[in-house]
Amino acid sequence: MSPPAIVGTIDLTGAPAREAVDVRVRLEDTTMMDGPSEVIAETLVRLEPDAPMPAPFRLLLPDERLDPRRQYTLTARGRRAPGTEFRDCGTVEAFPWKVGTKTRYRLAMKWFDRN
Repeated sequence: MSPPAIVGTIDLTGAPAREAVDVRVRLEDTTMMDGPSEVIAETLVRLEPDAPMPAPFRLLLPDERLDPRRQYTLTARGRRAPGTEFRDCGTVEAFPWKVGTKTRYRLAMKWFDRN
C-alpha cells in the first residue's frame, strides 16, 4: 500500500519565467493561531522555463504526524535562484486540508515581484 499523499497541480500565472523556478509545496499544521505553524510535509517541484501550466505535484504524508483534530493548510512558494529564499512567487489564498481528504488541489500562484 502506498503512503498517503496530497496530489494536485501548480498554476503559476503571469508572464512565464525566463529561468527555472523551484516551487516548495508544504502541508503545515496551523492549529495554533498565536504561534508559528509546523511543517508536516514538503516537496520541491522544478518548473523549467516556459513549462506548460498547470504542473503536477505529489506531497507524501507521514501518517504518524497527522491528527484529524488539528487544522492543516497547503501552501506553495517559489524562487528563481537556487540557494535563495522562497519569496519570488506563491499562493495568495489559504488551501485548508483535512485528514482523509482525496481532493485534487489546484494551487494558484502569483509573482510577488518581477524586478
